[in-house]
Parts: sequence; structure tokens; C-alpha cells
Amino acid sequence: MIRHVVLTGLSGSGKTSVAVHVSELLGWDLFDTDAEIERRTGRTIPDLFRGEGEARFREIESVVLRDALTRERVVIATGGGAVVSPEAWTPDLLGSPESLVVWLDANPDILVERLLEQAQREGAAADRPLLASGDTLERLTSMRDARASSYARADVVLEVSMRSSGAIAGDVAELVRLAHGEESLVTLTVENATSAIHVGIGSRHEIAGLLGQRWP
Repeated sequence: MIRHVVLTGLSGSGKTSVAVHVSELLGWDLFDTDAEIERRTGRTIPDLFRGEGEARFREIESVVLRDALTRERVVIATGGGAVVSPEAWTPDLLGSPESLVVWLDANPDILVERLLEQAQREGAAADRPLLASGDTLERLTSMRDARASSYARADVVLEVSMRSSGAIAGDVAELVRLAHGEESLVTLTVENATSAIHVGIGSRHEIAGLLGQRWP
């Protein structure tokens, strides 16, 4: 039984916005690790990095993630580096069968565009170290390469470059429902034909009934 949905990926992949939609679709609680870190410390993430260093930040992040995973029916948006440490994948954390870890993967070019758009919306309030230097694309590409093996440990990888947060969230919520035994109906349309595909645990045992409904 899945009790936690954990979203990971690079900055700009849409973890927070997708998490909001998933929590609404499932009726689950929402937990943003970066927001919780800022609440507990009274400092922004960039300020913590500058003042305390990455090692100390990761210690705080690890504690917050562990706390989040003690909750039931929760959608967790993590920071991009939260899943990099091997300790995060122990059976009581992300390695638990009760946790569905989803990597939101996107082309670094798209991520740069999104980060620039977000910074423009935020205006003077924006504090994004990734955009502070002129090599944002190079840094994101390098970061993705360095973290790829950790991200690839996720249960599901979703390519999100050209998709809305709502559509992505719909897929994630559907995966949770299927894991909980709910059925899904997928409509496949090709030239001159449309097929209704039933997906679910034990669906093959219902084939006779479904055929009877279709061709009584």
C-alpha cells in the first residue's frame, strides 16, 4: 500500500506545482521539504547554503525528509539533491514499498526557460543562485549527469519537458490508484478504430463480464 508519493528532480522540473495537484487529486496532505526547512530555520534555502554550507544543509534536509516519511497519505516535494545520499534509500525511507518515488525529468534547456520565467514572475523577491552566473545551462546539465544514477532509483520516471503540471499529476495519481487496486479505463484511438483498455489488478478475471457488457 502506497502511503507516500515523493517527487524528485532538478530545479524547474515542477516538483512543487505537481505535488499540489497530486495532493488535491488524491485528497492527501502536501509536504514541501524546502518550505519546511525554511520554516524551521527561519532562513531561505540560498541563505542557508551561503551561511552554513551544503553539508549542513543536507543534514537538515535529511531530518526533514525523514519526518515527512513518518506521515500517512502525504505527497512530498523534495529539493533536487534530497535523494542523492545513499542513506536516503534505506528500507525505512525512500526504499520502503510504501513510498512511490517519481523522478520528474526534463531537458535542461526547458528547465532554464522555466527558471527564468519563475524569476521574472517573482521579480525582486527572486533569489536563485543557479541563475546568478551566466552558465545556468551548463550547471544544470552537469548536475543532471551527476545525479542521474540517484534519480534513476525512482520507481517511476516521467518525462515532463512539454507537459503541464496538471497532466503530470494526473498520471501520478492514477499510478497510486492502480497500486491501491482501483481500475482505470484507457481509451486508445487509432485510424478507423477506438479501443477501451481496462487496467487494474486482477482485471483478467473480469474479462468475461466485460465482453458480455460489450457484446451482450
